[in-house]
Amino acid sequence: MADAPPVVPGLPILGAALRMRHDPLRYFLSLYRQYGPVFVVPALQRRFVVMAGLDANLFLAKQGEEYLGSERLFGGMATELGARDFLVALDGPAHRHFRRQARRGYSKAAIEPHLGRMVELVERHTACWQPGDVVPVLPFFQRLVTDQLGEAIMGRPPGPLFDDIWTFMNVMMNVLIMKTRPRWFLRLPRYRRAKQRVFEFAEEVLEQHRTGALPPTPLMEDLLAMTDVEGNPVPEGDLRAGVIGPYLAGMDTVAATLAFMIYGVLRYPHEGVRADAARAVAAPGELKELVFLKAATTECMRLWPVAAFTPRTATRDFEFGGRHIAEGSDMLIGQCVTHLMEEYFPDPDRYDLDRHVVRKETKRTGIYAPFSLGAHACLGAGLAEVQLMITMAALIDRFELELVKPDQPMRVHSTPIPNPGKDFSIRVVRRR
Repeated sequence: MADAPPVVPGLPILGAALRMRHDPLRYFLSLYRQYGPVFVVPALQRRFVVMAGLDANLFLAKQGEEYLGSERLFGGMATELGARDFLVALDGPAHRHFRRQARRGYSKAAIEPHLGRMVELVERHTACWQPGDVVPVLPFFQRLVTDQLGEAIMGRPPGPLFDDIWTFMNVMMNVLIMKTRPRWFLRLPRYRRAKQRVFEFAEEVLEQHRTGALPPTPLMEDLLAMTDVEGNPVPEGDLRAGVIGPYLAGMDTVAATLAFMIYGVLRYPHEGVRADAARAVAAPGELKELVFLKAATTECMRLWPVAAFTPRTATRDFEFGGRHIAEGSDMLIGQCVTHLMEEYFPDPDRYDLDRHVVRKETKRTGIYAPFSLGAHACLGAGLAEVQLMITMAALIDRFELELVKPDQPMRVHSTPIPNPGKDFSIRVVRRR
């Protein structure tokens, strides 16, 4: 039997938790260089087996379903949502069955008819902006993104329910997924009230779609027709969780990516991006032709991916990189470590749109994976990319903006996912 992976030294109890709080991707790259493609990182009395590098990415893409599982990690969230079958907590045939049924609703085609409305929502959320205003970026994008997804995918934005959705999502993530908060947080009155309101809202949305009070959307049509693996209608709790999902989906991921993206666009201005933004707002259906706006999106997700790691559990013993990994191990596959490796992206810390417009550096299989890889790769990747492009286009076409601290390098915080922090702000210079 091969030896176990090397263990990274850490502090008592904390392990490497403090090092992982800021820019964990670059920290894991340094560990990859020191320890090789597989190593153990202790953190807060837990031990994570980390796999990184191109071979790890190809393993995740081709063999991940055979050796890695999601149920132990995400099963608690399914229970908290009251769902029997919850897509992200399923593996194997059951996961493929439900994924097929949800694919249309999370596709790029589902959101494209709503791009003009998404521009209007940007305008509504920025209607009060005046020259000189300082805008905290992450909270702004969280509200905007949740409204956009609610309207485009579900037919109803959350409106004043946003704060309850945020509380519900944040506590669940920190308690059940990140495990940075104790379980008694789930009993806090504020959380319980938020959960109840979110459930009531989801049940109301379901009823409105059943009665035709809301316009049909691909996801809701497919959700209401959904069956389990035996062909039976899914339980009401599964339908409710399916309604809640889109409101949670982009609140952290898409919002944080937009925050990183606006940093890149303002710190490294490019006339091609500005021109593409104007074209996107004028003709939203032609996004695929806008090479510089697309490049700015890709370069942002290369440098600052918000889903840089794929958490899983080893479902059986296996060997990788000459090391033995035991069944039951908590796994982190750092599929975005390759984003910062100079052998694939020369001068990897430099923001450079020509990587994508001219040199096509992401084309090599497995080296660019902001939406993960394999059976559980993000179902809404195409949808998210379109949302990122049209939202950024609307902002920079309508406003001249500047960074409040233009010379400060981007600081990456890791909780609950990589983000630029709530203090990251922009200043409104003028309305165009």
